[in-house]
Amino acid sequence: MAQVLAGPGGIYVSPLGRARETAAIALPGTPAVVDPRLAEIDTGAWEGRLKSELPKGASDLETYAAAPGGEGLDALMIRVRNFADGLRGPSIVVAHGLWGQVLRGLAQGMAFEEMGAQENGQGCVYHLEDGRERRIGSATAE
Repeated sequence: MAQVLAGPGGIYVSPLGRARETAAIALPGTPAVVDPRLAEIDTGAWEGRLKSELPKGASDLETYAAAPGGEGLDALMIRVRNFADGLRGPSIVVAHGLWGQVLRGLAQGMAFEEMGAQENGQGCVYHLEDGRERRIGSATAE
């Protein structure tokens, strides 16, 4: 079933453990390409700190993009765009919340502020096609 859903584009998963575990549960026995470009934003000096310990931005995306010594928004957007531009057809991507907000925002032509304001649900699928998004399944807040 996963091959039918993914089509010629393939199935891709972040190298980080929780995304690989999710892919194994959602797509058991299905081979996937582990792609380092799907890793969540690098939070530099804030890596491992609790969200409650960090300064509050307008959105989680804004907060983590401002991390000292971190990747920053421009680099994340380049990484996400580079991955998306390489897709050759319908694909399944198992990644992370902020990474997904950027992908979804780029696909829909959003400004940065709009990207961070998007729903960031778990336990659901975001289907992107022709500049539109449709959520499949129930989403729980992150």
